[in-house]
Amino acid sequence: LVTGVLTTTAAAVFNGGGQFNGAINVGVDDTGHDVIFYGATAGNYLHWDQSENDLILASATGAGTLLLHNTDTTIVDDQLYGQIVFVGNDASSSANGGRAVIKGVSNGALGGTDIVFGTAPSSGALADRVTITKDGAVGIGVAAPSAGLHIQASDGSTTGTIMLTATGVASAGMACDAGGLVF
Repeated sequence: LVTGVLTTTAAAVFNGGGQFNGAINVGVDDTGHDVIFYGATAGNYLHWDQSENDLILASATGAGTLLLHNTDTTIVDDQLYGQIVFVGNDASSSANGGRAVIKGVSNGALGGTDIVFGTAPSSGALADRVTITKDGAVGIGVAAPSAGLHIQASDGSTTGTIMLTATGVASAGMACDAGGLVF
């Protein structure tokens, strides 16, 4: 158990159990260094590669699994299980803060889960854009799709358009909107 400050100027290796109360800093003044956490099986590890700015989850027995674990023992409807947020840090423009998100959200209290994708416009906040429900329905611009594929215009109207076009042919394809089919 380390309750004070532990300082080392060389590599430190910890074998066995241990507990650190407080922050663990690696590197000096933002110079950064790699950090590796090894698993119980050879070849399994979590590696922060400072030089490439990558977080690597490695598994010697197949693909590694990243778990976003909600430890709440009472799940309610619309509860966030976990999310991955893509963040910009350009304070001189609108590209600051959350710019995109992938969320796992409970659908009911019995374990059903929706996957929600969100994006932010160049001068706005994150908003949910696409939902895949626990039953496999897809909503684009609508959080609770009422069909296998439910598309709603971003302004909330029913004038959303589906367009299919042939590659390299400007006039080929089909468009479908609230007024019917247009060829």
